[in-house]
Amino acid sequence: MTYERAARQQDPGQTNGHSPPRQLMPVCHEDTGKGGQLAPSTVHRWITTLGSLKKILQAATSLLLESHADIHRQSFDVAARKYRSEQRRDLLQDCLRLFHTEARFRILFERSIFPELAIRCCWQ
Repeated sequence: MTYERAARQQDPGQTNGHSPPRQLMPVCHEDTGKGGQLAPSTVHRWITTLGSLKKILQAATSLLLESHADIHRQSFDVAARKYRSEQRRDLLQDCLRLFHTEARFRILFERSIFPELAIRCCWQ
């Protein structure tokens, strides 16, 4: 172990041009004062919900293809460690596809898919 590393371990608040070691912080709202922390399953539920909005994704993709012919199908590969079943992989890919489609939609139409198109598709 080098002297510099040993010194940082002893005094993490030192200012010798190096930042102190990073500490993992929980995801929470800073302004609440109560330290309201998100449940570990929150992001999992968000992905599940967004990935299941197939009707919205189809409608948005259709509008993009009608107005801009050079949009090509893009492959959204998900790392194998992110899922255990093929159903979950498909859900993750649909969620990524929705994020990509939303970004393209904003660029092309200068508006979001949400809430107007989503309402027309009954949030499905």
